[in-house]
Amino acid sequence: MSDALAENNSHVSRGGLRATSPGTNPGSNSGLRYRPIIALGQGGMADVLLCVGRGPSGFNKLVVLKTMRKELVADDDMRQMFLAEARLSARLNNANVVQVYEVADTTLPCIVMEYLEGQPLSSLEREAGELFTIPMQLKVLSEALSGLHYSHELKDYDGTPLNIVHRDISPQNIFVTYDGGIKVLDFGIAKASNVRNQTRTGIIKGKIAYMPREQLLNEDTDRRADIYAIGCMLWRAAAGEKLWSGVPDGDVMRALIEGRIPLPSEKRPVDPKLEAIVMKALAPEPAERYPTALALRIVIDEYLSETSPKTNMREVGELVSEVFAEQQEARKQQIQTALQAPLSEAPPEIPEGIQSIIQMTTEDTGVSRGPRRQMLWTAITAAFAASLVVGGALVYFTLREGRAVATRSPVVAPPTQIQVRLTASPAGAALAVDGNAASGNPALLTVPADTRDHEVNATLDGYEPFRKRVRFERDLSLEIMLQPLPSPPASNTATTTTASNHAPTTKKVHAPASADNKPKSSCDPPFYFENGIKTYKPGCL
Repeated sequence: MSDALAENNSHVSRGGLRATSPGTNPGSNSGLRYRPIIALGQGGMADVLLCVGRGPSGFNKLVVLKTMRKELVADDDMRQMFLAEARLSARLNNANVVQVYEVADTTLPCIVMEYLEGQPLSSLEREAGELFTIPMQLKVLSEALSGLHYSHELKDYDGTPLNIVHRDISPQNIFVTYDGGIKVLDFGIAKASNVRNQTRTGIIKGKIAYMPREQLLNEDTDRRADIYAIGCMLWRAAAGEKLWSGVPDGDVMRALIEGRIPLPSEKRPVDPKLEAIVMKALAPEPAERYPTALALRIVIDEYLSETSPKTNMREVGELVSEVFAEQQEARKQQIQTALQAPLSEAPPEIPEGIQSIIQMTTEDTGVSRGPRRQMLWTAITAAFAASLVVGGALVYFTLREGRAVATRSPVVAPPTQIQVRLTASPAGAALAVDGNAASGNPALLTVPADTRDHEVNATLDGYEPFRKRVRFERDLSLEIMLQPLPSPPASNTATTTTASNHAPTTKKVHAPASADNKPKSSCDPPFYFENGIKTYKPGCL
């Protein structure tokens, strides 16, 4: 996705899109299931439009439609690649990955995505300056790594690893919401074009500044290519400026091929521990990098727990809300104005060709489309007038604190079922919820949504048992890293010979107690790391 599109990216919500008929009249809004209100941006492959998803019983929700560019549709290979990767993206369901809810193979292929309110990381880095501290940047990247690890680990329905690699991780594709959430954007779409060559639309998929050597050389890439890209952003956090800033692409490519990655400490003083983390993530050889996104996340979290334990995503959300307060208010007013506009009024700047995507299919039942629409609107108008006479409520949208809320409309019930994904490392660990063993590791559970505390356990011989209480209020993904048990102290022995029979016997000789050989108790140390967070053991304080 291009930088221009990423800078305007606010993505989509739940709702379905039905395939549309190319013959549907594009000039009428009366049959819309998604009412377009604002054109959000245009990229090398897609146009992005903010809409209102309209459903039965007065249900309304802001959504985003992302449609393939009209000039690319004639290329069947590009079209099929767009659809295939879009369908793959729809398989992803994680709190740190943008949600793709549906893919429509219509005149212009279309993706229905989650609507987000916030800013791309690239904008936050540029506008916040020194207010966006190193610990905050590390915390954001830790959350992004959570979404990447989930995606890297995803398996097909038959259990076959999908081996998903993003290939276009950059600050433009990491989104920070105003409430402190992190979302990785555009999974899989980067594979739609050659990472080294310019396409007909002028877009290079995969940015040179965040690209490892093997990707540049068009060699086989795996999850460690994404780890390298995160390493580039870690380098920026440590050095205070982008890796390869001001360096021509040709020189960057030569440096990558030769394995020459500069140290962030060449730009300013850097904590040696942080620099070691950065340079391992940026190792020229994939085998020398962190093996998984989870492994890198744990190292970052351990570093934060030692150097800045109070840093949290709430602070990041407050920062982005403060820095972009004017933009947030302007977008809120823009949406309010668009929502209050008459249905017959076409929204401004609709990308050409998108009209056929946002209209519902109408089945032919012997009534022509024109009379049917007229009959529908006559009925709606009559019902609306009657509701005013009897004092019925007018359904309208209002935006409170940056969120779209339907006022006086029927209350939409919260979900009754949610998905809980549990992953424990090492892979042999057994998982359980409320004392009931979970099937497999990772385990994907569908459970009733409630506000009760549930106990999640993970156990494995030779490792500290894990226990955590969580609430099943919404979809969640929990990653567990078990810590090895302390090794039992070794006994010192010496061999002596008795005077009576000269037979050798073994007699324990206790060495003087010292700091080096003193037996360790279960409280030495009195803590363990849970998902990279230092947690003190019960009874050890």
